[in-house]
Amino acid sequence: MSELKGCIIEESLKDPRIVNGFKVTKVRITSVWHVYTVLVDKKQIETIAKNLKEGTWYAHFWDEQGNMTAVFSGGKTFNFNYHDKSTWKAAVDHGLELGIPQNQLHFLFE
Repeated sequence: MSELKGCIIEESLKDPRIVNGFKVTKVRITSVWHVYTVLVDKKQIETIAKNLKEGTWYAHFWDEQGNMTAVFSGGKTFNFNYHDKSTWKAAVDHGLELGIPQNQLHFLFE
């Protein structure tokens, strides 16, 4: 099973200690959030989805081709391609319905 790179915000997690079970490649601390870049497999993405707090949270993951998976509070998951913005609509619409601001639905890709 191949690994995906992902972005997780510590404050979005019910139990932030789950990050200890992932390969963390980078940590960025902002004035508001602790952002982890991680390498995970699909099973670990399911663990993250189950651990997201209720509300306006999501985590997203990608492969080298730009295939993305976004998981939102409540467990809703979307697959789309970073390079084809037309495939983002369902994920962005869901995020907006949850109350996530448009400018936070940009799904960073490294």
